[in-house]
Amino acid sequence: MIFGSVCIVLMAAAIWTRRRSDRALLIVVALAVLIPSVARPPLMGPLSLFAPQTLFLAMYLAVRALMTSGRPRPPGSRLATTVTIATILLLIAAVVSTLLGPGPRYLPGIADSLVAPLVLFALVMRDKDRSETWSQTVRNGLLGLAVFESFLALVQFGTGRVLFFETARQEFWWYTSNQFNRATGTLDSPLDLAMLLLVALPLAVMTRRSWVRITAMFILTAGIALTASRLAIGLSAAAWLFALLGTRLSIGKKASIAVAAVTSLIVLLQTDLAQTALDRLGGSVASSEVRGTAVSYMLQNVSDFIFLGYGYSRGGSLRDAGVLASSIENAALSFAYDFGALPTALWFLAMILLALVAWRVAERRGLALALAFGLVMAVGYSSLSTRSAATPIFWTLVTLAAVSIADSRRSTQEGPTPSAGQAEVGRSRSLVRR
Repeated sequence: MIFGSVCIVLMAAAIWTRRRSDRALLIVVALAVLIPSVARPPLMGPLSLFAPQTLFLAMYLAVRALMTSGRPRPPGSRLATTVTIATILLLIAAVVSTLLGPGPRYLPGIADSLVAPLVLFALVMRDKDRSETWSQTVRNGLLGLAVFESFLALVQFGTGRVLFFETARQEFWWYTSNQFNRATGTLDSPLDLAMLLLVALPLAVMTRRSWVRITAMFILTAGIALTASRLAIGLSAAAWLFALLGTRLSIGKKASIAVAAVTSLIVLLQTDLAQTALDRLGGSVASSEVRGTAVSYMLQNVSDFIFLGYGYSRGGSLRDAGVLASSIENAALSFAYDFGALPTALWFLAMILLALVAWRVAERRGLALALAFGLVMAVGYSSLSTRSAATPIFWTLVTLAAVSIADSRRSTQEGPTPSAGQAEVGRSRSLVRR
């Protein structure tokens, strides 16, 4: 009854709205609410192998294809085209490697990891109805989500329970409820949470109100400390330095950020919040050795997977076979082993180029720094090579950076819009000339 009422409301709103894109989105949301409530998992069949966001996007594409007329605008920049081509090449290598590889031919994982993000990226870049405030809305939504997850991490720390999905977490080999004390929020792992909170720090710097900026940065930093991610903790210090040295804020606002940074550090060190992080830093030798062994193995055997790899998620077989003590713990190396070193290198180079151009061209550099943080975190653990929240987080930053570059170049080409007074003077001069 509740699901039916929600669907009726959404359908009515879809009929009422005038924008085709909004209408299509509302219809898809209604379908996304209705279908799972009617079709149980046995009835979903092969569709149950795909992630929910992939199915949602497929429904959106179907509805949009039926409702959208006219020709969409081309991609916003050549760099967006470069990212698209690099992803398509990696996708082709992934499919061929999986079909020809020795492991199981699990194509739904490729659809979740590469196809769905690429389709969403192309839709955004070609959307002729995208509003001028689209980027700001998405940035604020991502920042709000990160602040919520960080606050939940603090609650988890205070209660000593993960609170959400504890039964499902028991399936992970690294999780034991009586020993595991790293914050996860509602995400799959503490490293996924660390990635979300870290990339949100530069977005918090971009907020206009000082009290919102400082409060968000403090909460995010506390959450990062609770994830005990050594890489994220180190990069969070770089985010605070960016707020002080890499922005155009006034001296007073920068002074308030400096005071907040020192105060945050003192508060964290005086409480038990930093103990987990300090314990993690003290016992980091074994983890570093495992990662170093994986890098050495990949470099020694790279000639075996230069053009094509062994297939989707085959990197995990190295741990099962006893070759490595743990998983590869590096998305770049995992992609190289699974899909091929050359297409993986081209894809990561395209992402690095996107971050560099965004830093140089975009009006605000927080997005470029967030994307750079995402790239560093991606090679710091399994991240993009698993079906976790890391992929949508990373591709959201990729899309935001590409949109910011396109909008910046478009505004430069069009030039500043004349004010009302200048327009009036121009009309007066034209009348005098006549």
